[in-house]
Amino acid sequence: MSTPKLGPKSKSTILQPRSLKSLNLPSTFQKPKLPSTLNSHNANEDEENEQDGGQEIRVLKRVADGRISKKMRRSYTQEEKLKALTMLQGTRTDEQGKQVPASVKWVSQKFGITEMMLRTWRNNEDNIVASKKGSRLTITSARKGVWHEMEELLHQKFLAVRADGKPVGKRWFIREGKKILDSSTNTACLFSTGWFQGFLSRWRISWRMKTKVSQCAPVDKYSVIQRFWQEIRRKSQPLFASNPHQICGRFPLRYIYNMDQTPLPFEFLQQRTYNTKGESTIWIKSKHISWTKRQATLMITAAADGEKQCRPILIFHGESGADRRPRREERLQYNPNVRVLFNPTAYSNEQITLEWIHKDLCSSSSNLELQLPQPERLVILDVFSGQMTPKTFESMSARNIVPVYIPDGCTGYVQPMDTIINKLVKDKMGEILEGLLEGEEVEVTDESIGRRRVLITHAIAAAWDWLHEFKKDSIIKAFQQAGISLNPDGSEDNKLFIRGIENPIVGEWQLHQPIQLEEQAIDIDEEVEFFQDCTDINRLPTHEPGAQASADQSRISISALCN
Repeated sequence: MSTPKLGPKSKSTILQPRSLKSLNLPSTFQKPKLPSTLNSHNANEDEENEQDGGQEIRVLKRVADGRISKKMRRSYTQEEKLKALTMLQGTRTDEQGKQVPASVKWVSQKFGITEMMLRTWRNNEDNIVASKKGSRLTITSARKGVWHEMEELLHQKFLAVRADGKPVGKRWFIREGKKILDSSTNTACLFSTGWFQGFLSRWRISWRMKTKVSQCAPVDKYSVIQRFWQEIRRKSQPLFASNPHQICGRFPLRYIYNMDQTPLPFEFLQQRTYNTKGESTIWIKSKHISWTKRQATLMITAAADGEKQCRPILIFHGESGADRRPRREERLQYNPNVRVLFNPTAYSNEQITLEWIHKDLCSSSSNLELQLPQPERLVILDVFSGQMTPKTFESMSARNIVPVYIPDGCTGYVQPMDTIINKLVKDKMGEILEGLLEGEEVEVTDESIGRRRVLITHAIAAAWDWLHEFKKDSIIKAFQQAGISLNPDGSEDNKLFIRGIENPIVGEWQLHQPIQLEEQAIDIDEEVEFFQDCTDINRLPTHEPGAQASADQSRISISALCN
């Protein structure tokens, strides 16, 4: 008598389920010839097939019988769902001609959908009715949060504030939520990022913002940007063969600057707000329409080492020489770390640029007090007319300032102020002003305008301190990515970054390709070219014998011509 072999059963005796993809069905799928036992389908046979591991075969059988369409996945509009639910609530005529209630199976066959999908629609009928006409997304009731009562009150406040057109940010939700919890006994909510994201999802709130359309793609300006980098690379070459103190070539990082003016609305109105999902129009209410047009100019200067050196300058609309009593009293309340100026256009000009050179850019050096030569400075500027006059060229040349002008249309790519710094300062300033002006409803009067100017100076001073204390690395990185503070030997060119251009390079900087500046504010081209040559003398390489003497002789002759 032979002993039966132990071990697993042969694979040939076990039904192996297969997926529909593995069956490789052709696009023109024909109904297969199935056994009669499969053709007489009923619920009991379906259960037996599923118990035997033939779930895929059961689905295949339904496709063959025409109970499921070949297109397995499809979305349906609100009208189609309501039509199916209306049919399900009606009656149908059976084979004997009698009126019987419509079944889920009969309606699902009529619409070519699965029975499970129809049952889901029936369970969510109220949410489907509440959905928008033509919508394919059913509004489902979200799971309640742990602090549902607080969230409900917070959502009601949010709807009231947005109905009034006021912008709402994340800090508003946290501030108002804490107020609600402080009035109750439950103070366990930490208002973490996880809670906030869940709150937005539960109450269908999204972050809405304006879109920014660029005038041209970065690749269209790539050749111009390369010439700008090459100009910086040439002017940054060390003047001496070896100098261990030159961290970034000719200019130490603390003497590499970028100055920019950015318009500042008198009312710092947010351009983004949280709003209920689905609304196509997002509007923000202003306290007074004239305040959105009353512009000021913020003039800030950042250094490549991330240290705070120059004070921010605020230029307000008004008479520059006015010395009335209200103005004197108002000046006493300005933040001392912000320099405030007035002129009729509320914008920079030649005179303000000269004051910036004398009082801000060069005042931070102790050489001025000791009457020593000014250190060489590399200053990156845009092509603004007030910064390209003969007087400004002469003033910069006398103080060893080497300017490099960013070509028109490229400031958004290679100016650190425009890439990140301005945004950080203005966002932080708006956040501070929001806290200072919370709940304030004032009429537009001379007194309210003066108070607003005072608050803006304090907000800018606080934002400027915050930037250099907490975002110092961002400042340094912005200069590096713009190609301004990199080592001129090319060892750090991998830090160059322009969004939209892969692996940017400086190129052949030894070849002289002057940048064509498109500023048309100066009519005398000869004077502009002459004073540019004055500043170019400061970058003459002196590795060769006699080069230094030639440079000195050139400076003497140019100085005589300037005088």
